[in-house]
Amino acid sequence: FYADDVGHLTLDDPISFSGNICYVDGQPDSGFYIGYFNREKRLAVLQDESSHAWRDHFLGVVLDGPSRIGYWFMPILQTNDSVHCRREGYLFEPTRQRHWFHYAYDPTANEGNGKITVKIDDDQFTHDVPPEIRNGPCNFDRFGIMNARGGGKVVQVYVDDLSYTARPPTNDQRHRRKVETVPYPDGGR
Repeated sequence: FYADDVGHLTLDDPISFSGNICYVDGQPDSGFYIGYFNREKRLAVLQDESSHAWRDHFLGVVLDGPSRIGYWFMPILQTNDSVHCRREGYLFEPTRQRHWFHYAYDPTANEGNGKITVKIDDDQFTHDVPPEIRNGPCNFDRFGIMNARGGGKVVQVYVDDLSYTARPPTNDQRHRRKVETVPYPDGGR
């Protein structure tokens, strides 16, 4: 994974992130995750290759197959290895085109169970969080990108212009509390 320390966030916090994404190439059985996760869970030793325990405490988007139809840009929230929610979202193909996206988790929506809203370009879809998932323990301390960790092949994705929710410690000097704008270079990357 490649991630930033975002302090301590839970499912009681409103959480969002946005940016641009360019999907260049995806091989069969490959996947890409972007969102919030728990570093300790991500680094846990897996008991078997099919274990999904590394995805415990994850809130974000997965770009995943089945590759026979393309790749879905789907919301995912996983509190433990047996309970998670995800739904087919936006069918995303490796066209090398730049797309704007926005992900928002609202803990007060859906009668206090939470709602996930994902926008990509002009498309929007939502997912109501079931009570059994909302009430599960979930702690996030990182925001970033990560691979599927087991099996699969290569996925080539570029993300930029990221904005995301963070709660760094007040004594953390690495995080300046301001927005910095970096111009996109002429002619692309």
